[in-house]
Amino acid sequence: QGESPLMTITKDQTAAISKAMKDRYGDQVMVDFCMRYGNPSTDSVIRRLQEQGCERLLFFPLYPQYSAATTATVNDKTFESLMATRFMPAIRTVPAYHDEPVYIEALARSIEGHFSTLDYVPEKLIASYHGIPQSYFKKGDPYHCQCQKTSRLLEQRLGWEKGRLITCF
Repeated sequence: QGESPLMTITKDQTAAISKAMKDRYGDQVMVDFCMRYGNPSTDSVIRRLQEQGCERLLFFPLYPQYSAATTATVNDKTFESLMATRFMPAIRTVPAYHDEPVYIEALARSIEGHFSTLDYVPEKLIASYHGIPQSYFKKGDPYHCQCQKTSRLLEQRLGWEKGRLITCF
């Protein structure tokens, strides 16, 4: 397709969510995506949605754990884009969902599904999260702690002994 895996997966997710929303709400809900550092840009998508009549926007940063380096910059860009508009839509953003049972369940099912295709039982699983500067952590950025909690809840949900799931950054 000549595009990054991130773009392909994002388009597929958007199409699936759009279909589910259309099945449930008809034409009352529009689903789209934007990229913080790419195309389609946040500005262009907000403008397009407003031109299509959207008066309420829900922004859903696809970062389960909150960090100033990720979720906050998405929200900052969203509100920065809205500063240029004269007709402000109602806006909401989704908070961190690192410990939401549905998210933990989705992770567990993905792991269980993959493990069921193997002809052996892995002794360990490494959960690798992106790192943040230590200065962020010291200033109160919850990312590190939220990653640890996600791993702990996932390990518990999988019914594994402590230490089988290794968390790294």
